[in-house]
Amino acid sequence: MGSSLQHLFDNVRVGEPMTYGNLQLFPLFPKGLLGVSCSLLSEAISTGAVEVSEALDAPGPWFRSLVVLNRSARPVLLREADLLVGGKQDRVADRTVMVPPNSRTVVPVSCVEATRSSYGASNNFDTAASAANTSFRTERIRQVAMTNDRPNQSQTWTMVDEHRRRAGVTSQNSSMRDVAEKAATNSELLRHLPLIPGACGLVAVSGSKRCCEARLVEVFGALELAASAWTSSVRGLECAKGEAPGLDAMDICKLFDVLGGADERPCESLGLGTLSHVIDHSETLGTVLVHDDKVVHTALFPGLRDSTAGWTKLDTPQSETGEPPMPIVAVADLHGHLDLFDRLVRHFDVLYARNYKLVLLGDYVDNGPQMRPLIDRLIQLQASRGDRFVAIMGNHDLAALRAMGWDGGPPDEGWYRQWRTNYCNSAADCFAAAYGARSGAELAANIPADHRRFLQELPWFAVLGDHLFVHAGMELGPLSPQLAELELRLPMPSGQTQHAIRDKRLSTLHDPNWNYVVVSAHTSASKLARHYAGPDPNPNAPHFIAERRICLAATVDHRSDGGGIWAVSLPSRELTFISPQGEVRELAAVE
Repeated sequence: MGSSLQHLFDNVRVGEPMTYGNLQLFPLFPKGLLGVSCSLLSEAISTGAVEVSEALDAPGPWFRSLVVLNRSARPVLLREADLLVGGKQDRVADRTVMVPPNSRTVVPVSCVEATRSSYGASNNFDTAASAANTSFRTERIRQVAMTNDRPNQSQTWTMVDEHRRRAGVTSQNSSMRDVAEKAATNSELLRHLPLIPGACGLVAVSGSKRCCEARLVEVFGALELAASAWTSSVRGLECAKGEAPGLDAMDICKLFDVLGGADERPCESLGLGTLSHVIDHSETLGTVLVHDDKVVHTALFPGLRDSTAGWTKLDTPQSETGEPPMPIVAVADLHGHLDLFDRLVRHFDVLYARNYKLVLLGDYVDNGPQMRPLIDRLIQLQASRGDRFVAIMGNHDLAALRAMGWDGGPPDEGWYRQWRTNYCNSAADCFAAAYGARSGAELAANIPADHRRFLQELPWFAVLGDHLFVHAGMELGPLSPQLAELELRLPMPSGQTQHAIRDKRLSTLHDPNWNYVVVSAHTSASKLARHYAGPDPNPNAPHFIAERRICLAATVDHRSDGGGIWAVSLPSRELTFISPQGEVRELAAVE
C-alpha cells in the first residue's frame, strides 16, 4: 500500500513557495543523493541520441503507436505529459516509459491532431515546448483507471477541442500543440516560477485562500531530469488571476501524508522498471515509475479540494499519550534580522510539521536592518502559537526598556546614553532610531504600545522539561536561588544588568550538579573562545557545549564570526545555521 510513494515523500524536502496569479508552486529537494541515471526524451532528441518515428507496422490503428529508437547507452524517460509533434500527426504519450539503452521500443500514444494524416515538415518527431496541461493529463489518467485500458481516442479528440477553445487558439490542423505553443509564449509564468537549482520536482496548488486544489505533484529520480523537464512542466500548469491559496510547506507535508497511503497498481510492463497507477478512494491520482527500487518519475494529480483544513490539518502529539516529547528549537540572538529568522522558522515548520516549541534566547533589538518588523513578527507568533512560542529577555531588550522607562516608569536618559554608547554599533543601528527617537523620552513617546508591552512582558528565563533557557548563563552552584531572583524581574540599581542576562563570563560556566541543562546565547564566537578555559581548542567551537550546558555562538551581529543565526534542536542537540544569504546548513548532533 503506497510503499514507493511513502518512501519518496520521506526523502524529499519542501522548499519555499513561489506564486503567479492564483497558482502556488513549491519546489521539492532531495534529502540525499539520487541514484537514477536517465535522460529526458526532449534532451535526447535534441542531441540526436534518440529518434521518434511512425510505427506503421505496429498492430492496431497506425496513429496509436510510435517507435522510439534509443541509440545511446543511457535509458530515456518518455513522460505521459510529452506532446510529440511531427510525423503524420501530432501525438501525446499514453503512458510513462523508461526506454532501455540501445533499443527500439514501440510506445502507445494518442492522436492530438484530428485533421492531418500526412507528413509535414519532418518525418520524425520532436517534443513541444510545453507539456500537456494538467487538466488534460488528469482526465486521460482517470479514463485509464475507469476502463483499465488505454485512453479513449474519441474522448482525447474531444478534450483537445475543448482545451483549444478554452485557450482561445484556432488553426487548420486543430492540434494540441497550439495550446502548448501559446503556453510557451507566457514568459511571465517562467519569470515568477523559475527553476530552483537542486530541485528534484514540484508541487503546484491553485485556487484561493478559501478553496484550493492540488493540481500536480511531479518528482524525478535525478536532478538533471527535473532540470530538463522544469520548463515544460511549468508551462503546462493552468492558472488565473486572483489570490494564491497562501499555503506553506507544512501544508504540503500534510498532503504527502494523504498521498503516501494511496494504492499502487502495477501496469503491463513496457521498457525498464515497473509503472503503477496510483489510486486513492477510487480516484486516480497519477503514476509512479520505479526501477531498481528507485523512483524514476511520479506524476500525481490529487485534486484534493478543501478550505485548507482537511489535508492541511495537523494533529498535535501529546507527551502524556506516551509519544516522544515535542522537540524544542532554541534560537540565538536575532538583532533585527527578520529575513533570516523567517527562513529559519520556515525550515523548522517543514522539518517538524510545526509540532515543536520555538524558544528565542533574547536580543531582538539593535544593530539589525528590520527591528520594527521583527517585533511585529514576534507578536504575531506569540498570538498564533501560544505555548509553542517562548521569547525571553536579552540585555539589549532590557537596556531599551530601561531607557524608555522600566515597567511604565519615567524615561532614564542616563540609561539611554549608556545603551546608545555601549550597546549599538552606531546611532543609526540603535533600536530607538527605528522609531525616529533620539532620547529615552522620545522612544517612550514613539514606540507602539504593543511593541513596548511585548518587550516589557518578556520573561527573564524559561524552563521547559530538562532545559533552562536564559540569555547569558548561570552562576555555579544551585540554580533554585538564582531563578528565584530572576523571577522578581527587578533591574539592578547600579546601572548594570543581572549577570544571567549580560555577563559573558557565564557563557562557558557549567556545573555537573545542575538539575537542568542551561541553554543560552549572547556571546559572539570570538569571545566564547576567549572565555573557554578547557582544553585548547574548544572541541565544539564556535559554541560551548557540555553535558549540562549549551551556549550558542551569537554571530548575526558579528560578521567577523561569520554572521548568520544559530539554532539547536533539543533534545537531539542537532545544530542549524542560517547563513547571511539565507542558506540553511544542518550539522550533526554534538556532545
